[in-house]
Amino acid sequence: EEIVNRLNVVSTIFTQAPGSLCYMIGKVIIPELITGINSKNDEVVSLCLSTFSDYINTFDNLLILDNNIIQQKEQIAKTAANYIDSKDITLQANAIYFLGTFSVLLSTKQISSLLDIILNAFKHKPELKTKISYFEALNSIAKVSAIKQVNHIRLILPLINTYSSKTFLENDNSDYDEKNDLAQAVLNLTETYVHKLSTVLGTQCNEIAKNSLELIEYDPNYTYDMNNQDIEMN
Repeated sequence: EEIVNRLNVVSTIFTQAPGSLCYMIGKVIIPELITGINSKNDEVVSLCLSTFSDYINTFDNLLILDNNIIQQKEQIAKTAANYIDSKDITLQANAIYFLGTFSVLLSTKQISSLLDIILNAFKHKPELKTKISYFEALNSIAKVSAIKQVNHIRLILPLINTYSSKTFLENDNSDYDEKNDLAQAVLNLTETYVHKLSTVLGTQCNEIAKNSLELIEYDPNYTYDMNNQDIEMN
Protein backbone atom coordinates (compact mmCIF):
# COMPACT_ATOMS: atom_id res chain seq x y z
CA GLU A 1 0.00 0.00 0.00
CA GLU A 2 2.89 2.36 0.78
CA ILE A 3 4.37 1.75 -2.69
CA VAL A 4 1.00 2.42 -4.34
CA ASN A 5 0.59 5.71 -2.44
CA ARG A 6 4.10 6.85 -3.35
CA LEU A 7 3.56 6.11 -7.02
CA ASN A 8 0.29 8.01 -7.01
CA VAL A 9 2.10 11.05 -5.60
CA VAL A 10 4.94 10.74 -8.12
CA SER A 11 2.48 10.49 -11.02
CA THR A 12 0.86 13.74 -9.88
CA ILE A 13 4.25 15.47 -9.68
CA PHE A 14 5.04 14.54 -13.30
CA THR A 15 2.20 16.64 -14.64
CA GLN A 16 3.56 19.74 -12.88
CA ALA A 17 7.30 19.26 -13.17
CA PRO A 18 9.38 21.39 -15.58
CA GLY A 19 11.50 19.68 -18.19
CA SER A 20 14.67 20.56 -16.30
CA LEU A 21 13.71 17.97 -13.68
CA CYS A 22 13.46 15.15 -16.22
CA TYR A 23 16.87 13.65 -15.53
CA MET A 24 16.75 14.11 -11.76
CA ILE A 25 13.27 12.56 -11.45
CA GLY A 26 14.23 9.74 -13.79
CA LYS A 27 17.39 8.94 -11.85
CA VAL A 28 15.33 8.47 -8.70
CA ILE A 29 12.11 6.90 -9.95
CA ILE A 30 13.06 4.76 -12.98
CA PRO A 31 14.94 2.09 -10.98
CA GLU A 32 11.89 1.79 -8.71
CA LEU A 33 9.55 1.54 -11.69
CA ILE A 34 11.69 -1.18 -13.27
CA THR A 35 11.67 -3.09 -9.99
CA GLY A 36 7.91 -2.56 -9.73
CA ILE A 37 7.06 -3.94 -13.16
CA ASN A 38 8.84 -7.14 -12.15
CA SER A 39 6.79 -7.41 -8.97
CA LYS A 40 4.51 -10.38 -8.32
CA ASN A 41 1.80 -7.97 -7.17
CA ASP A 42 -0.46 -7.16 -10.15
CA GLU A 43 -1.63 -3.88 -8.63
CA VAL A 44 1.95 -2.68 -8.19
CA VAL A 45 2.91 -3.76 -11.70
CA SER A 46 -0.13 -2.05 -13.19
CA LEU A 47 0.50 1.21 -11.35
CA CYS A 48 4.21 1.17 -12.23
CA LEU A 49 3.38 0.77 -15.93
CA SER A 50 0.85 3.58 -15.70
CA THR A 51 3.31 5.86 -13.86
CA PHE A 52 6.07 4.99 -16.34
CA SER A 53 3.72 5.99 -19.18
CA ASP A 54 3.00 9.30 -17.43
CA TYR A 55 6.74 9.96 -17.09
CA ILE A 56 7.35 9.31 -20.78
CA ASN A 57 4.36 11.40 -21.88
CA THR A 58 5.57 14.30 -19.71
CA PHE A 59 9.20 14.27 -20.83
CA ASP A 60 9.06 12.48 -24.20
CA ASN A 61 10.95 15.15 -26.18
CA LEU A 62 13.79 15.26 -23.67
CA LEU A 63 13.91 11.49 -23.41
CA ILE A 64 14.23 11.20 -27.18
CA LEU A 65 17.07 13.74 -27.20
CA ASP A 66 18.90 12.05 -24.33
CA ASN A 67 18.64 8.34 -25.05
CA ASN A 68 20.67 7.40 -21.98
CA ILE A 69 18.19 8.46 -19.28
CA ILE A 70 16.37 5.12 -19.51
CA GLN A 71 18.58 2.04 -19.74
CA GLN A 72 17.67 -1.60 -20.46
CA LYS A 73 14.89 -0.56 -22.88
CA GLU A 74 14.63 -3.91 -24.65
CA GLN A 75 14.27 -5.80 -21.37
CA ILE A 76 11.66 -3.32 -20.10
CA ALA A 77 9.60 -3.77 -23.28
CA LYS A 78 9.91 -7.57 -23.04
CA THR A 79 8.71 -7.51 -19.44
CA ALA A 80 5.71 -5.32 -20.29
CA ALA A 81 4.82 -7.61 -23.22
CA ASN A 82 4.39 -10.48 -20.75
CA TYR A 83 1.33 -8.72 -19.34
CA ILE A 84 -0.55 -8.37 -22.66
CA ASP A 85 -2.51 -11.53 -21.87
CA SER A 86 -2.90 -10.86 -18.15
CA LYS A 87 -6.18 -11.96 -16.56
CA ASP A 88 -6.21 -8.62 -14.74
CA ILE A 89 -8.00 -6.30 -17.18
CA THR A 90 -6.50 -3.12 -15.74
CA LEU A 91 -2.97 -4.52 -15.85
CA GLN A 92 -3.53 -5.73 -19.40
CA ALA A 93 -4.79 -2.31 -20.53
CA ASN A 94 -1.90 -0.48 -18.84
CA ALA A 95 0.64 -2.85 -20.41
CA ILE A 96 -0.80 -2.34 -23.89
CA TYR A 97 -0.85 1.44 -23.46
CA PHE A 98 2.67 1.45 -22.01
CA LEU A 99 4.09 -0.49 -24.96
CA GLY A 100 2.71 2.13 -27.34
CA THR A 101 4.03 5.02 -25.25
CA PHE A 102 7.40 3.36 -24.62
CA SER A 103 7.91 2.48 -28.30
CA VAL A 104 8.76 6.11 -29.08
CA LEU A 105 12.05 5.53 -27.24
CA LEU A 106 12.90 2.24 -28.97
CA SER A 107 15.12 1.85 -32.00
CA THR A 108 13.92 0.01 -35.09
CA LYS A 109 15.95 -3.02 -33.99
CA GLN A 110 14.38 -2.95 -30.52
CA ILE A 111 10.89 -2.59 -32.03
CA SER A 112 11.62 -5.62 -34.22
CA SER A 113 12.59 -7.69 -31.17
CA LEU A 114 9.39 -6.61 -29.40
CA LEU A 115 7.23 -7.49 -32.42
CA ASP A 116 8.91 -10.89 -32.64
CA ILE A 117 7.89 -11.56 -29.04
CA ILE A 118 4.31 -10.45 -29.67
CA LEU A 119 3.88 -12.40 -32.91
CA ASN A 120 5.41 -15.54 -31.42
CA ALA A 121 3.10 -15.34 -28.42
CA PHE A 122 0.12 -14.70 -30.70
CA LYS A 123 0.90 -17.83 -32.67
CA HIS A 124 0.81 -19.99 -29.52
CA LYS A 125 -2.33 -18.48 -27.96
CA PRO A 126 -5.48 -20.06 -29.41
CA GLU A 127 -7.97 -18.09 -27.28
CA LEU A 128 -9.75 -15.37 -29.27
CA LYS A 129 -9.76 -12.95 -26.33
CA THR A 130 -5.99 -13.25 -26.08
CA LYS A 131 -5.54 -12.70 -29.81
CA ILE A 132 -7.61 -9.52 -29.48
CA SER A 133 -5.20 -8.25 -26.83
CA TYR A 134 -2.18 -8.90 -29.02
CA PHE A 135 -3.72 -7.02 -31.95
CA GLU A 136 -4.52 -4.15 -29.60
CA ALA A 137 -0.86 -4.13 -28.53
CA LEU A 138 0.30 -4.07 -32.16
CA ASN A 139 -2.03 -1.14 -32.80
CA SER A 140 -0.87 0.72 -29.70
CA ILE A 141 2.73 0.44 -30.92
CA ALA A 142 1.84 1.27 -34.53
CA LYS A 143 0.06 4.49 -33.56
CA VAL A 144 3.36 5.79 -32.20
CA SER A 145 6.05 3.92 -34.15
CA ALA A 146 4.50 2.51 -37.32
CA ILE A 147 7.47 3.50 -39.46
CA LYS A 148 9.67 1.24 -37.31
CA GLN A 149 7.43 -1.76 -38.12
CA VAL A 150 8.14 -1.77 -41.85
CA ASN A 151 10.25 -4.93 -41.70
CA HIS A 152 7.41 -6.81 -40.02
CA ILE A 153 4.58 -5.77 -42.33
CA ARG A 154 5.05 -8.91 -44.44
CA LEU A 155 4.51 -11.03 -41.31
CA ILE A 156 1.56 -9.06 -39.97
CA LEU A 157 -0.42 -8.58 -43.21
CA PRO A 158 -1.34 -12.29 -43.58
CA LEU A 159 -2.78 -12.17 -40.06
CA ILE A 160 -4.73 -9.03 -40.94
CA ASN A 161 -6.13 -10.64 -44.08
CA THR A 162 -7.06 -13.82 -42.21
CA TYR A 163 -8.81 -12.29 -39.22
CA SER A 164 -10.56 -9.44 -41.00
CA SER A 165 -12.22 -11.63 -43.63
CA LYS A 166 -15.80 -12.77 -44.08
CA THR A 167 -14.47 -16.33 -44.32
CA PHE A 168 -13.12 -16.10 -40.77
CA LEU A 169 -16.48 -14.91 -39.42
CA GLU A 170 -18.44 -17.54 -41.35
CA ASN A 171 -16.24 -20.47 -40.35
CA ASP A 172 -17.96 -22.06 -37.31
CA ASN A 173 -20.46 -19.61 -35.83
CA SER A 174 -19.50 -20.44 -32.25
CA ASP A 175 -17.98 -17.52 -30.34
CA TYR A 176 -19.31 -15.15 -32.97
CA ASP A 177 -19.16 -12.11 -30.65
CA GLU A 178 -15.51 -12.74 -29.86
CA LYS A 179 -14.75 -13.28 -33.54
CA ASN A 180 -16.44 -9.98 -34.31
CA ASP A 181 -14.39 -8.24 -31.59
CA LEU A 182 -11.21 -9.77 -33.01
CA ALA A 183 -12.08 -8.60 -36.53
CA GLN A 184 -12.69 -5.11 -35.11
CA ALA A 185 -9.30 -5.09 -33.37
CA VAL A 186 -7.67 -6.14 -36.65
CA LEU A 187 -9.49 -3.41 -38.57
CA ASN A 188 -8.30 -0.84 -36.02
CA LEU A 189 -4.70 -1.92 -36.67
CA THR A 190 -5.36 -1.88 -40.42
CA GLU A 191 -6.65 1.69 -40.21
CA THR A 192 -3.48 2.77 -38.42
CA TYR A 193 -1.28 1.14 -41.06
CA VAL A 194 -3.24 2.68 -43.93
CA HIS A 195 -2.91 6.14 -42.37
CA LYS A 196 0.78 5.83 -41.58
CA LEU A 197 2.22 3.26 -44.01
CA SER A 198 0.11 3.48 -47.18
CA THR A 199 3.19 3.71 -49.42
CA VAL A 200 4.67 0.61 -47.76
CA LEU A 201 1.43 -1.37 -48.09
CA GLY A 202 1.30 -0.68 -51.83
CA THR A 203 -0.82 -3.20 -53.71
CA GLN A 204 -1.70 -4.94 -50.44
CA CYS A 205 -4.26 -2.17 -50.02
CA ASN A 206 -6.33 -3.92 -52.69
CA GLU A 207 -6.72 -7.05 -50.54
CA ILE A 208 -7.48 -4.92 -47.49
CA ALA A 209 -10.16 -2.99 -49.41
CA LYS A 210 -11.68 -6.22 -50.75
CA ASN A 211 -11.97 -7.75 -47.28
CA SER A 212 -13.36 -4.52 -45.84
CA LEU A 213 -16.07 -4.29 -48.50
CA GLU A 214 -17.07 -7.90 -47.86
CA LEU A 215 -17.37 -7.15 -44.15
CA ILE A 216 -19.55 -4.10 -44.86
CA GLU A 217 -21.95 -6.31 -46.85
CA TYR A 218 -21.81 -9.24 -44.45
CA ASP A 219 -24.79 -9.96 -42.21
CA PRO A 220 -24.61 -13.15 -40.09
CA ASN A 221 -28.41 -13.35 -40.06
CA TYR A 222 -28.48 -14.14 -43.76
CA THR A 223 -27.39 -17.05 -45.94
CA TYR A 224 -25.68 -15.96 -49.14
CA ASP A 225 -25.65 -17.58 -52.56
CA MET A 226 -22.69 -17.58 -54.94
CA ASN A 227 -23.67 -14.14 -56.25
CA ASN A 228 -23.62 -12.71 -52.71
CA GLN A 229 -27.40 -12.24 -52.71
CA ASP A 230 -29.28 -12.97 -49.48
CA ILE A 231 -31.70 -15.86 -50.04
CA GLU A 232 -32.71 -16.91 -46.55
CA MET A 233 -32.89 -15.25 -43.18
CA ASN A 234 -31.87 -17.47 -40.25
